[in-house]
Amino acid sequence: MSDKMTLLRGVKKLRQAGVRLEKECVIYVDPFNLLTDTGDAACILITHAHYDHYSPDDIRRVMREDTTFVAPHDVCEKLAVDFPGARLREVAAGDMLSFCGIGIEVLPSYNVGKPYHPKENGWVGYIIRTGDGAYYLPGDCDVTPEFLEADADVVFVPIGGTYTMDVEQAAQAINQMKPKLVIPFHFGDVEGVGVREDGERFLSLLDGVEGILL
Repeated sequence: MSDKMTLLRGVKKLRQAGVRLEKECVIYVDPFNLLTDTGDAACILITHAHYDHYSPDDIRRVMREDTTFVAPHDVCEKLAVDFPGARLREVAAGDMLSFCGIGIEVLPSYNVGKPYHPKENGWVGYIIRTGDGAYYLPGDCDVTPEFLEADADVVFVPIGGTYTMDVEQAAQAINQMKPKLVIPFHFGDVEGVGVREDGERFLSLLDGVEGILL
């Protein structure tokens, strides 16, 4: 099996910034606008409190009775109300944890020069380290020092602009980072957040980095 096939094994991009990873166990990040019920999530990671990232209706589609939630402080407060008795793991930037043999590193996620995701909110992104490789799910952010320094094989990058970096900014950052594989997301699913054509335009700007649309 090629390195690319190994990295993509069990990886499914969902709507907006949602991702499902089936590795040592099934992990969801920011499930949103799902079409089916699966009830298979061992762990659900939430990056921040905006509706297209913290969606209780979509969480109900994938959660099990024993699902563990990993989220920043304000999201954990919401989870405690919406899902009484749920297993919650509150995290902040700099935390490291392990779940079912998978390592999870927590990084800050914030805007630069935009008001939508202030650094002081304590919102986060995650590097998920599995046997197949490390996957960076950065949340809604601009090009920050922490983003550029993230050590991951696969980078999911928001390209929709408005609330995050745009196509050109994302491509420039990825060309500097040089991950093994980059997957654009957070575009074309919500009005005002990019268009479908942004994906191909992003791939055309990559230099020495392989990108793929999922």
